[in-house]
Amino acid sequence: MCLFGCNSNSGGAAVNPPANTATTSGSATPAGSACINCCPSFVIRSQTVATQPADRKRQRLGIGEEVRLTTDPSTAATWTVVGDNGDMGTFSTASGTVTVYTACDRSKSITVKAVSACGHTTTLALTVVQLSSGTLESPLDISVIAPPTITVGFVGIPTAQPADVSFLNCDFREGTCPAAASGVFVGDAGSAHADTGSWVPFSAGVDAHGTALSGRDTVFTNPAIATFPAAGVVDGRFHWPIPWRAQVRGGGVNGAFPFVKADHVEAYTAATRLLDVSKGGQHAHLNVP
Repeated sequence: MCLFGCNSNSGGAAVNPPANTATTSGSATPAGSACINCCPSFVIRSQTVATQPADRKRQRLGIGEEVRLTTDPSTAATWTVVGDNGDMGTFSTASGTVTVYTACDRSKSITVKAVSACGHTTTLALTVVQLSSGTLESPLDISVIAPPTITVGFVGIPTAQPADVSFLNCDFREGTCPAAASGVFVGDAGSAHADTGSWVPFSAGVDAHGTALSGRDTVFTNPAIATFPAAGVVDGRFHWPIPWRAQVRGGGVNGAFPFVKADHVEAYTAATRLLDVSKGGQHAHLNVP
């Protein structure tokens, strides 16, 4: 029985095409003959390798994300990316019934094409997105007064958005930047935030906050209590606009890029003697004794 492009009745005998009616290219059936040159149709099914987010049939991927592509019904095919400019991702194998597509390292809309040996072609549109924002989640307060110093801060988990894809195959790193400071912190103006020193991988965990990093970020300040005179009236502010950078693991084709600035801010209010530290949407505070 033919699945595509052939005319046949229930008994399997060939039926002549109506006069002046064109037959599908590659699937012609000469009048009075048996079904020949049939080219069965198929579709592409997709399933992300990452098990989170829960929708594994989605056609929206994070950079570097992997998706398993199969033909249905199972049909050997040649796999390509339409209009590939050499920077549209890769396939685990260029031919067969199954391949794994690894997304490129920059935002892009691509079309995967599968062509069978007899010429049937089907396509699947995919959208690849970069990390676009980031936050700190699950904060654990580590603030403590231990004269002659006071520590104000927290430990949090960096997360990357958007939250509807996985960045499992990406790495994270904080960059350098100079500090702006005023008031009681003016002596720290220009001090440099240190680079992370190495790339830290993202984890497989994805929730409403995005893809979680596999490590934690400790955010704190530890000044001497004497920095804040008992009768002082001067406030203070310290600010590091820390660049958060990402890359597809190994650097990809285009290398790393900044995706957000995580503002590390230390703010002191003399009237209430409140010292507050914030970063990535989280904060901790204590009153200076």
